[in-house]
Amino acid sequence: MKQTLSILTFFSCILFANAQSLELYYNDTKMINGDTISVNVLLDNLDQQFITVKNISSSTKSVMVKRYDILTAEGVIISFCWDACYPPETTVSPTPIDINADDICENFTADFMSSTKGRFYVLYVFYDKNNKNDSAAAYIEYNCTNNAIAALQENVVLNVYPNPAKDKVKFNYILENTDNAFLRVYTITGDIVFQQALESGSNTISLDVNSWATGVYMYAIVKNNRNYITKKLIIAK
Repeated sequence: MKQTLSILTFFSCILFANAQSLELYYNDTKMINGDTISVNVLLDNLDQQFITVKNISSSTKSVMVKRYDILTAEGVIISFCWDACYPPETTVSPTPIDINADDICENFTADFMSSTKGRFYVLYVFYDKNNKNDSAAAYIEYNCTNNAIAALQENVVLNVYPNPAKDKVKFNYILENTDNAFLRVYTITGDIVFQQALESGSNTISLDVNSWATGVYMYAIVKNNRNYITKKLIIAK
């Protein structure tokens, strides 16, 4: 833990020295540069955090994102979306997003999943492509256990069987408030392969996956374009 704190302090000293044209917002609240977002995560459940980036300068900025895995472990999958959703091995966004003066960008999503218990740290740095010292940053601290309190305000249940699957699957869910709610299945890189509006109560959705490629998929209950609960589906031929 002492080593982790030393690393965090080292990065923070660098970040606070940088001039800023960018501000970060989390849950509509302005963050101090280098702030930490702390979240509880259930084992084997995809967590998504959303950060808004604001350009407070008087000119357009071409903004890049770089990810630093400060403390991680085997069984941890970390990725992010910016101008697109990238696989875990991508740590720098390939292309920037242009943010106009005094405008915001809500494209950023930090994805995290772990099959390992522990406390993990990820640093995201948003910077001007033409001036890397002009940046803003945020840490995300993930506390991953098998009994963490899920960030849900209502009773939501979602499961699939069989898993792994080959030909057909059935999604079982319980959801009372179904306003703007969907079941969504997407690839590990974020491409949506299935979506269906949900009905209230306890229900089942059957799906033919015979034509799907072998691999890992994510399935989620999505409300107002935000994932409420996300899990992993494996297609094995």
